[in-house]
Amino acid sequence: MTKELIRLPPGPAFALLARRYPARFNLSKGAPVRLRRGACGYRLERQGGAVLIEYGELSDLMRALGTLLVRPAVRSERRSPPLVFRGLMLDVSRNGVLRPEKVEEALLRLALLGYNHFCLYTEDTYEVRGHPLIGYRRGRFSQAELRRLDAFARSVGITMFPCIQTLGHLEQLLQREPYWPLRDNERVISVEHPKTRKLIETLIREAARPYKSRLIHLGLDETLGIGRGQTFKHGRPMDPRRMYLEHVRWLAGLCRRLGLEPMMWGDIVVGYHEKAMDASQRKALPKSMTMVYWDYYKEEARPYAKRIREYRAMGFEPLCSPGLWNWGCLWPSYEKVRRTLPLFAVQAKRLGVRRMMATAWGDDGQEAPFGANWPALCLFAEEAYERQAAPEAAKERMRAVCGADFDAFVHAGDLELTPGQERLCGSLAKALLWEDPLAGRVSQGQRRLAPRFKRLAAQIASDEKKAGEHAPLLAYARTLAEFLALKADLYNEARSAYVRKDRAALKRLSASMPARVRALDALHAARKRVWLSEFKPFGWEVLDGRFGGLRARLLTMKERLDAWLSGRIPLIEELGERPVPEFSVLAGRQLTHAKLHTASWIH
Repeated sequence: MTKELIRLPPGPAFALLARRYPARFNLSKGAPVRLRRGACGYRLERQGGAVLIEYGELSDLMRALGTLLVRPAVRSERRSPPLVFRGLMLDVSRNGVLRPEKVEEALLRLALLGYNHFCLYTEDTYEVRGHPLIGYRRGRFSQAELRRLDAFARSVGITMFPCIQTLGHLEQLLQREPYWPLRDNERVISVEHPKTRKLIETLIREAARPYKSRLIHLGLDETLGIGRGQTFKHGRPMDPRRMYLEHVRWLAGLCRRLGLEPMMWGDIVVGYHEKAMDASQRKALPKSMTMVYWDYYKEEARPYAKRIREYRAMGFEPLCSPGLWNWGCLWPSYEKVRRTLPLFAVQAKRLGVRRMMATAWGDDGQEAPFGANWPALCLFAEEAYERQAAPEAAKERMRAVCGADFDAFVHAGDLELTPGQERLCGSLAKALLWEDPLAGRVSQGQRRLAPRFKRLAAQIASDEKKAGEHAPLLAYARTLAEFLALKADLYNEARSAYVRKDRAALKRLSASMPARVRALDALHAARKRVWLSEFKPFGWEVLDGRFGGLRARLLTMKERLDAWLSGRIPLIEELGERPVPEFSVLAGRQLTHAKLHTASWIH
């Protein structure tokens, strides 16, 4: 093995690499690495028994070292990345806050993949001095934690910067009693309340304080209902877009005074949800603001190019953001990423865009494990650093950098695919897991699914045996498949037997309920193990409640079956009610737990 070792020069980052990858890197043995500063990108070259790495920035050097992890015997290679900003935004506001040590682990891997920017999306999950309720019992990062993460990121060539909200998506803050008067609605802060600007300035100052970088992402997306809540006044003409514009202009001025370089999501400007800004409003937008063009959905190239040109026509060079499709599901959908992210990246590079940032959201409780995102993260890394990306290269880098099998993680994503609707990127596993077993509002329209989940469980079990340190992650996916093999058809079998008055079939179902509960308990334990290894404990109570509620409903179902079989009740009304189709397709990640576990609007 010694002849395969690469001897790194002294330094904290290199010592970390030697500890993390001892089979490849060493500080005293192996082919010595010689470093030389050069142009953007890197050049690798074997010179006798040594390895010369000429690099532009530290992130280029880290990418070159990642190449040596993949191919330690490489003789010569030169790369010049098409993007100067290769970033990731990670949501830590939707219930799950990644542990600092897991952030560091991720940063090291991201650096070896070639990322050079990173931000944690923190609506309220960062310490704000003087406001103890902001992030209270939500796992917020302390200022000290963020300073340490910022220093660590810089040591491996990554610029960290804050990513917050300054208008909408502030429901976690506005739910607290001291901030009720500042509401426009439950999610949007009032732009007219006299205390709003002071609070927003405090949020910005505190968010920026731990970081060396002057970049800051101010959010400003999906500000639905602005001006139509508590700020609405009867008889007063108003234009929500004008209110939004004035707030953005104030924010730009504030950032200028604070020496910050702001960016914002551009969806309100171009009209994703409501009417787009008119020409005069677009002209009045502050040019000091970087517009972030996010789009997670398109499966053809033309719309991406059209939107990039639209931003440029307004006078903005957009920072482009594809999505990793890890939100609103139990496991990310690599298939949807594969059909969207490369198209977006190729069009952006073709048109000369120099900045891109992938987004990993956590909508509806951060139910998908963070570690399941590595296939998509590796794919984006190839698109960001290579002029022509190769999917096979993403697989090689994931194996070398993450120690994980790319295809095994992708196989687990098949849990969420609906037969016959695979291209629609639904969340079948999530829908079947959380639906009420006595209501079957999703499964009533499905063909028999147990055989499919049994096959997936067997495939994932095979992958799990070879997964090494990632085995707990795949154990969670396997236990999910095993439980769904027992639950997916439960409602249909129960109702069919009940309508036929097939007492023998209902007795068999009742007798099988303890095994189904045990399978759910195994799934709950597997998911908890992964959660507590990745995230702080805050937020797990939400998933505890979901699993506990489902367990109670399974026990209630057995009680109802037994009561009818024994003659103690004349009817099982839940099974007797005729099913009515509710969901035509399971697409778009719109089926939240709140919509699935009951038909009532009571949560």
